[in-house]
Amino acid sequence: MANWESLTVPAAPEPMSLDEILSRDPFGTDGLYEVEKEVPSGGYPFSKAWLVRRKSDAKLLFARLHKWEPEWLQEVEAQSQSLACCRHFAVVRYEESFETTASEVLITMEHAGGGNLRTRIRSRSAEDFRYFDEEHDVG
Repeated sequence: MANWESLTVPAAPEPMSLDEILSRDPFGTDGLYEVEKEVPSGGYPFSKAWLVRRKSDAKLLFARLHKWEPEWLQEVEAQSQSLACCRHFAVVRYEESFETTASEVLITMEHAGGGNLRTRIRSRSAEDFRYFDEEHDVG
């Protein structure tokens, strides 16, 4: 069982402009991440999402940009800390988050290349309603 008191998350850096975080120029030196393509935001209103490549190690990640109100800062920080502490094979792993100068939060997560759960269920339905194997059980 995890000792939650001993887990620490690094302090958030100062807010950055979105251009300082994301770069659309694959050969440019600006930005921490290179945008590969824009992707659906998963039904979150007021958000945008991208498939990005981290420049420091070329790791492919999913990034979602959320608008937020300043009074939500404590909740956003708490959610980021919870995500950072979660380690489970069936949960997409949190990488890092950034506060932007435009009152937005950019969260980067592990890229799940197999698609989302809705897509997987629909593809199984098209295959005569086959269920997931036991190896996919979570519990």
